[in-house]
Amino acid sequence: MVGAAWSGARYDMIPSTAQTASADALVNGEGYFHGVIFTLVSTDVWTVDIYDALTAAGGTKELVPTQTIETTAPTRGTVTISLDPPVAFHTGLSVKTSGGTGSFEFMTYHSFE
Repeated sequence: MVGAAWSGARYDMIPSTAQTASADALVNGEGYFHGVIFTLVSTDVWTVDIYDALTAAGGTKELVPTQTIETTAPTRGTVTISLDPPVAFHTGLSVKTSGGTGSFEFMTYHSFE
């Protein structure tokens, strides 16, 4: 249950590759979203939405505001979004990307109790 003591908490990092207009359900269940690391491998502008949902299509509760990531200089390389304190999610964790061409990689980090 979200909100209980942190003793015995499990931390996970899930690597993923985003494609143009893709949506990935990464986690089923509840936990805490700590952030995401983007490794940018294309030169374009991407929009990323992170939802408390099992599918991004069904996601109406965004965990963070929509992120726009430019993969041109000077941001080309790695972009990190960290949340302290982390944000609780109850249904699941899904990521939706749009815009851009090609792909980029990202890794979410979150914890379960």
